[in-house]
Amino acid sequence: MVLEIKNEGKNKDTDLIVRKQVSFEIKTVEEKEENSNLYVGSFSGLASTFGNVDLGDDIIQQGAFKPAIKVMDKTGKLPKALMQHNSRQDQGAIFTTVKETAEGLFVEGKFINTDRGKNLRVEVMTGAISDFSIGFRIGKYEMDEETGVRTIIEIRELPEISFVTFPMNPEANILDAKSRPENERDFEKLLRDNGYSRDEAKGIISKGLKALQRDAEGDKQREAEEKQKEIDDKKAEEAKAAEEAEETKKANEAKAAKEAKYAEFAESFNKIIKELKGK
Repeated sequence: MVLEIKNEGKNKDTDLIVRKQVSFEIKTVEEKEENSNLYVGSFSGLASTFGNVDLGDDIIQQGAFKPAIKVMDKTGKLPKALMQHNSRQDQGAIFTTVKETAEGLFVEGKFINTDRGKNLRVEVMTGAISDFSIGFRIGKYEMDEETGVRTIIEIRELPEISFVTFPMNPEANILDAKSRPENERDFEKLLRDNGYSRDEAKGIISKGLKALQRDAEGDKQREAEEKQKEIDDKKAEEAKAAEEAEETKKANEAKAAKEAKYAEFAESFNKIIKELKGK
């Protein structure tokens, strides 16, 4: 059921705050955050999807969030991240990105390094909290009287997006939730899940990523030097073989010249002998 709350003194449909819930799923990935003392993890996903009929018989049309996003850009204020739409409860997260994509309303945010933020991260990671709910003010819309389906064309404001218990739009899913490792074992697992070998992961933990990169660069340099040495050695061998071939050629030429000279001498000597015998 769609929960609609009227503003004081107003009763038009376009002045209602509509709240819709969407489900999401979790995938743990490596955390690389600046100011890590302020945050304990981050998340991203679709807070709303376009084109599908949700459980409240509403369709949100692509482009509907543009007026609300324009307000965000103008004021510099993003929606609040609430729990169960309760603005009196401590916030455990903030949003850092809210934008439209082809699929729907894409959001990114961070879990705050407070008790509420840490608890929220645990609830999300374990699946205890698995849904979003968006609270917004409708602008333009169209109603299909036969089906009762309302197509929302324009959303004027988006004051909050909540972590809630039950879904309204099952097609909107979280893409990932990132968490800061609690110990070396968790960190090693994250590294190995992201493609590092066991030795590389242990090297990063013990020496740091830069040291591992320096080792890798050193290995590449040594490989390049060895490869160049192989090339130089091959060239030297080829040059030596060419030199030996040239020396062999010269020796053969000298031998042939010597044999030719000997044959000429022998022919002259035989001719003289014949002449002497004829006398």
